[in-house]
Amino acid sequence: RTARHIHALMGHQGETENHTASHEASLEDQVENYLGMCSAYSEYQEKVKKRDTLRQSLERAASSDRIQKAFSMLESEGEEQGQEQLFRIFNKYPVRDALEREYESLLTEIANQEQELEVCRKNIHQTNMILEQLSLTKELEEAHEMIQKGRSGLFQVSYDYAVHRAAAWLCSEIRNEFMTGMKDELLVKADGILRQLTGEDYQRIIPSDNLSDFSFVLKDGSRQETSQILSRGTREQVFLAVRLGRILEMQPALPVIIDDSLVNFDCDHLKQAVDVIGSLSRTHQVFIMTCHPHLVEHFMELSSELGSPAQFWRLDKGRFFPSKGLELMEYLS
Repeated sequence: RTARHIHALMGHQGETENHTASHEASLEDQVENYLGMCSAYSEYQEKVKKRDTLRQSLERAASSDRIQKAFSMLESEGEEQGQEQLFRIFNKYPVRDALEREYESLLTEIANQEQELEVCRKNIHQTNMILEQLSLTKELEEAHEMIQKGRSGLFQVSYDYAVHRAAAWLCSEIRNEFMTGMKDELLVKADGILRQLTGEDYQRIIPSDNLSDFSFVLKDGSRQETSQILSRGTREQVFLAVRLGRILEMQPALPVIIDDSLVNFDCDHLKQAVDVIGSLSRTHQVFIMTCHPHLVEHFMELSSELGSPAQFWRLDKGRFFPSKGLELMEYLS
């Protein structure tokens, strides 16, 4: 009876009558295969959700005023939507070096246009000198016609030069604005948070010119030129400091969700991170998700120090239940 029921769930109702006579696959193997198919389907659904989330993020980014303004300055192919323009630009310039090469190519072309412009100016000067020497009406008319042809050709050259010059200026301004914002705005508060997280061992975060890496000013004033030598825990502290610094800059204050981001911190740095989150909780609503009972203990101690009780919730079988700190620690142990 049980076997027939399992076969029915797996879509094999017509085979249940002969299952005892066949030894090609046991019931356990069929159940295992079915569970594998369920797992694969669940994984597929997760990937579909992730794809939809990424697509929505791209659509939001492409619909922003700044991106739309930038798109309006580019040549579009037909009636492209924002996301289609993003993919087209990404396919055209998959890496930063490609955009830099395009920029250098435009500068070279502008220099060539400037040389051509200078040659045209010299030709105009020579034409004017010849014009002064003309005395006969016929020769004057021929010279005037020659000048008009020269002017029409010079107009197109000047127009192309202006377009290329404007494009070069826009690229330069966009790059400078981004670099300045990254250095002067995004990392203003991250320095202080990193000092608190590392117990003053790291004083400042200094981005490189192309933002490909960071250097750090240490407590003794020396400078660490790359982040490659940092431990995983320290790298995650830097990441947390930068993210929290950016969150503090945003107005109005929004809720903050931290999903087990402190698992690679040692005891001392974990306590310092909890203090930083406690300071953040004065201005923001903070949600901490964890499966580690010792982290719950740290937040219980922080709650006592701040005099502001934290709320603890337990997730059990897909439902949230209010809980006390000690009960949650015992549940997670």
